[in-house]
Amino acid sequence: MSGKLNINPDALIDAGRALGVVKADFESLPQRADNTCGFISDATLSGKVAEFGSNWKKKREEMLTAIGGLGDAARGIGETIVDVDTQLESQLNGSATCANNGAV
Repeated sequence: MSGKLNINPDALIDAGRALGVVKADFESLPQRADNTCGFISDATLSGKVAEFGSNWKKKREEMLTAIGGLGDAARGIGETIVDVDTQLESQLNGSATCANNGAV
């Protein structure tokens, strides 16, 4: 192991956005299941699809919370790294300028 920690903040921000898309897809699942039932001519199969959508509600809500939290965390961490890096660069550039101005 190299002893270095390499983090790609852009990848974290992108992952957070992608998880937002996944969350939105999960949120629309009940509507899609209802729409699908209308296209299924077999009453038994249509009923099973509707039942699945209803039974899945609690687990889906738990997953929505988890996915949303992961997305927010990934995006927040990535944005914080970018912000800290920018501030650190600014401080280091300011220190270098002060040190160079003190030279005769």
